[in-house]
Amino acid sequence: MWSYVFPSGSKKVASRTRLLQFEPAETLVTQGDPSEAFYLVMKGEARVTIRPDGKPDATEVGRLKASDGFGEVGLLLSEPRGATVESVDRVLVLRCRQRRPLHRLE
Repeated sequence: MWSYVFPSGSKKVASRTRLLQFEPAETLVTQGDPSEAFYLVMKGEARVTIRPDGKPDATEVGRLKASDGFGEVGLLLSEPRGATVESVDRVLVLRCRQRRPLHRLE
């Protein structure tokens, strides 16, 4: 599959990609953690929440379903995760890890 999408680097992409399954109520990523991967939801639904500074309760800001991706902003900006993502039901995601941080162009 990857050779069609990335002809010259398919082995590199494939070596950093994993299919992961999460059961209901499991945390996929946590707000504030380092951003080191992009995720593509293959199956299921996940809840996206943020916890504003100083607030004890998280606020739901969205839902992710099949074909939705997340994690690209943190990778591109080399910033910590901006939200927590938790599975609503059984979720299958494709995770593509980055080997080294991207550097911001200034």
